[in-house]
Amino acid sequence: MAESVRVLRLEHLEFLVDELIKAKPQEAKVRRYMEAAGLKYDSDPILCMNMVLSTINRIQREEPDSKSQRTPRRARETDRSR
Repeated sequence: MAESVRVLRLEHLEFLVDELIKAKPQEAKVRRYMEAAGLKYDSDPILCMNMVLSTINRIQREEPDSKSQRTPRRARETDRSR
């Protein structure tokens, strides 16, 4: 169960990164995904990006083998487009 929660949280964080790198991130989406990932929303997208990347880094350091157990969403999407 904890693994599925971690994976879900990582997916929310990945969606956040995708949204935050846009020239004009949609505030409602950012707010919703920040809350879903358990992070405090801030109106400054740079602060949000910092929180998101720090959280991703912390999660990956806590479980170093998780990289081999789970295919990142971007890689799955690339495989589908082939």
